[in-house]
Amino acid sequence: MKRLALHIGVKKTGTTTLQKFLEVNRRALLEKGFVYLLTPGARWSSKLAGLAKTHRDPNAVPDDFLQRLAAEVRAEAQQGRSCAIASFEGLVDLGPRDIECLFDSLSTLFEEISVHVYLRRQDLAVMSHYSTALRGGGTRATMLPATPDLKNPALNYEVLLDRWAAAVGESRIHPRIFQTEDLTNGDLLEDFLCVLGISPDHLVRPSNVNVALSDEAKLFLRTFNKHVPARVGDKPNPLRGPVFHLLDKYDGPRKMSPSRGQAIKFYEPFRASNHQVAKRWFPGRTALFREDFAEYPENEVHGELTAEGAIRIASHLWQSLMRQKVKQEGGDVPSSQRSENPTDATDAVAPQSAGRERRARPAGRRGLGKDQRSG
Repeated sequence: MKRLALHIGVKKTGTTTLQKFLEVNRRALLEKGFVYLLTPGARWSSKLAGLAKTHRDPNAVPDDFLQRLAAEVRAEAQQGRSCAIASFEGLVDLGPRDIECLFDSLSTLFEEISVHVYLRRQDLAVMSHYSTALRGGGTRATMLPATPDLKNPALNYEVLLDRWAAAVGESRIHPRIFQTEDLTNGDLLEDFLCVLGISPDHLVRPSNVNVALSDEAKLFLRTFNKHVPARVGDKPNPLRGPVFHLLDKYDGPRKMSPSRGQAIKFYEPFRASNHQVAKRWFPGRTALFREDFAEYPENEVHGELTAEGAIRIASHLWQSLMRQKVKQEGGDVPSSQRSENPTDATDAVAPQSAGRERRARPAGRRGLGKDQRSG
């Protein structure tokens, strides 16, 4: 096949929403000459991370993985598709030799490979990741860690871009800025389509995913994780159950926030490397990101979980589990008890801007218009 567009993240730049978009539009994309590869993964292309590690672990993917991928690529090329798409944000964590191994394998299938990555201001990315960290069992009390990890390629974009450019060549790397004013029509999905040259006609926009937990849900889950950890030893805890999926449906205020001073202090160590990224990859740009922290409050907002709030969440979890049990047993849930959210909020989610996380609202599904933004 002529081309592969490899999207590598970074995390908290709407990657999961983009992957869901590509998944639900897989058939429509085929008609436009693009194939969202299925062999590396149905929703996200996580098996490519395993392929990258086969130089040090031959069992990182099944023995026939590359053969099955080649068969998919060959079959789609015979149908006239000229460009394949793959997406997995975990690829940002690959080491130099991993990247080389991945490209050595993929270069046997594609004439050209382009790497696409979105960059988000570091304090906003880590803020957005807080709910995700809690869903994974985290217990950190503060939304921003006290000390930023300057060696982490998911946050230090100079490290990330230098590593990939050294491994595969600078001309293959195509970074974009995850800020509303820098995206096509202020929208991630439209921007990605524009970069790849895909018309948005007849493509369906799914609801956003990975929306921030409510403040009460954050505080509840943070304490819950101390008593019911996500993992026991090196294995998932079988007693944990679908707790975070159920808490995703628990609505409420989302006002928790570090102070403006804390956000600036966290961001400051990245300023110099961001300047180097702007200078090398975005000529003429005076700063990589908009460095306005006015959206943060003067003082830290901790949030509060009262005994009444904890009981309300516990009731929500219990009723959600019992509702599932009754349905599985063929029973009927009283109409007054059918809502999964005690606050009667909808399950639809709002477009996620390229700024801070927002409260859930209904999202449109008729197209990719500016009033139906997603991220």
